[in-house]
Amino acid sequence: MAVESQGGRPLVLGLLLCVLGPVVSHAGKILLIPVDGSHWLSMLGAIQQLQQRGHEIVVLAPDASL
Repeated sequence: MAVESQGGRPLVLGLLLCVLGPVVSHAGKILLIPVDGSHWLSMLGAIQQLQQRGHEIVVLAPDASL
């Protein structure tokens, strides 16, 4: 089975998105799905900073892990 080449279109599109992405996007909503243990504790500081900067944060976690 032969693989057809699409030329440089995917590469050009990818580079264009990388260059223009930060200019046209303003991420403000963050979804977190924490893992039990020290990973969650080390993320808390970063989460609090993001919240103070105006990001909307949603955490999906069972009650037992908080």
